[in-house]
Amino acid sequence: MIKYMLRRKTSNFLICLMLVLYSGLTVLSAFLMTYSTDALIKLDFSTFSFWLGIIVVIRIFLTWLDYFESVYQEKIIQRMVTDIRIDIVKKIGGMSYVEYEGTKSESYSSWLTNDMKRLQDEGFTAIFHAVDLGAQIIFATIALLYYSLLVMIAALLTTVMMIYVPRKLSANVSIKSRDLSDQYEKFLSKSNSIIGGFSIFYAFDRLPTMVKMIRQSSVETEDAAVNLQREKEKVFAAVNLVGFFGQIVIDLLTGFLAVAGVVTVGSISSTGNLSGKLTFSLSNITNDFVEIKSSRVLLQKFDLAQDIENESLVLAEVNSPIDMKQIEIKNLALSFREEIIFRDFNLTIQHGDKIIITGRSGGGNQRLLKY
Repeated sequence: MIKYMLRRKTSNFLICLMLVLYSGLTVLSAFLMTYSTDALIKLDFSTFSFWLGIIVVIRIFLTWLDYFESVYQEKIIQRMVTDIRIDIVKKIGGMSYVEYEGTKSESYSSWLTNDMKRLQDEGFTAIFHAVDLGAQIIFATIALLYYSLLVMIAALLTTVMMIYVPRKLSANVSIKSRDLSDQYEKFLSKSNSIIGGFSIFYAFDRLPTMVKMIRQSSVETEDAAVNLQREKEKVFAAVNLVGFFGQIVIDLLTGFLAVAGVVTVGSISSTGNLSGKLTFSLSNITNDFVEIKSSRVLLQKFDLAQDIENESLVLAEVNSPIDMKQIEIKNLALSFREEIIFRDFNLTIQHGDKIIITGRSGGGNQRLLKY
């Protein structure tokens, strides 16, 4: 995905810049709550109004920035998805006819639709979200350092734990992600075949069978999606648990420092807000990393698109001149699942010839026509 982001590096840099600005101002507004709260405790309404006014202005600007950035981000993501689709089609266009026929056409459609949707949501969107949260983590940690070194150390320990835990638990996420992608392809292929046979089901009064077959195929896809989500939720639950206990430690530590007079009473609300942002950001950025990791296998799969699993074609020599005056085939052999359909097939077709292919059912008539 980085390759496609670098193609539009200027636009992506602008998005990241806006996200960092948004995160910085969000943390700043939480930090300024210390001064407004201290002024309110002292009944200094003039100072309280001053800081509150600044916070309100920041919030209004953040609302506008969030709107503009979200729309622009979606625009660039769609352009990058289009870039990927074009590359996939170019890759398909570079295949030989045999390589193309080695994969069902429904698989190509699935790559350009289902997989692209997942890349958009679990790939590019997750990357930008991680940038936003990463900036919040950095700014929140710096703000907590302003209050106390002990508070920052507690925050850093929480950070380490929330990064370490998912590494130990996310091994199966990529596997389940690939399984779901493959299942989408199978469902698309099966459903097209089943719906394509409507006239047969109708003629023999077997439409309930068609519904049953679609339901069975859909349930298989449903199971693959649930299995992927189950693995993700295991990681998410562990991360959230670590973040919850980390925030409790930070809140207790700040309260103790306030009682000891090290920090002001007003800082309790700010540190609570900042520690909440920190743990929330850590929890969600870890989730984003899991999503990004699961989406990477989709791009890796495209590199395997030319594998031929069930069918082998031995083509000794096929001559097809550019001017198409004749097509000459020599020593053509076709096998399917280790069964030889035909071999040593030779044929020359002159321009204008009319050819009919006949043979027993399953004898390779349609396959020969395609080749």
